[in-house]
Amino acid sequence: MKRIDGIVSFGLRTEKNKADYDPAWFDRLDRVEARHFWFRARRRVIMRLFERYVDRSGRVLEVGTGTGSVAAALVRRGFNVAVSDVHRQALVHAGRKGLSERYEFDLARAPFREHFDAIGLFDVLEHLDDDRAALAVIHRMLRPGGSLVLTVPAHRWLWNRSDILAGHKRRYGPGDISRIAASAGFEVIEVRCFFFSLVPLLLLRRAFTPGGERAAGLSVVPVANEVLFAILSLETFLSGPFRPRVGGSIALVAQRG
Repeated sequence: MKRIDGIVSFGLRTEKNKADYDPAWFDRLDRVEARHFWFRARRRVIMRLFERYVDRSGRVLEVGTGTGSVAAALVRRGFNVAVSDVHRQALVHAGRKGLSERYEFDLARAPFREHFDAIGLFDVLEHLDDDRAALAVIHRMLRPGGSLVLTVPAHRWLWNRSDILAGHKRRYGPGDISRIAASAGFEVIEVRCFFFSLVPLLLLRRAFTPGGERAAGLSVVPVANEVLFAILSLETFLSGPFRPRVGGSIALVAQRG
């Protein structure tokens, strides 16, 4: 273990780890995610889940933090959040957002055991070769009674070219992700689809083969962006007690016994 520029590194920077993302990806992501409708609306969904299920007095870790935008939003809501990623450049961006507790490690060899009260995993699991093993590691990192909050892309029948460009290995149904979490030792508390309004657009993508940055979802078209954000915000507000079974994404909350 060593500390480099404020990042606690556990020294697992293999070529395999670095191959998934060009470091410049995080620079592009950081430029757009504060404005992009999907990231903004997803943050609202995640905030609601944390406020409903996670105690602000506990220690939270976000695994696969990206540029740290979700963790920074949680900190603004009063949560005590550390972040981790296998990519150094991601943690550099997270530090610029004021996130001081940053860890660089490979989830397959996580250095913590029964250390956190809640762990967030937001659109990360679909990138991993062995999703059940990853959740088993997260289970070990949580204290007894600790919470897992995760999001993943929904429905295999929505698979499209953008999933390939984003490095996804799979999409999930609500039953799929619930079974995987249960097999890793979790008790599933809530599972719901969200972003139902995006399903028609995702279906259209199956018939259209985009390319480049636009395909990866990193473009912001001002008017369309704000219209879609308003639609998804209204959907999130109205969803409340309802648990849709169809949507562009799935959220799951589970607990370690």
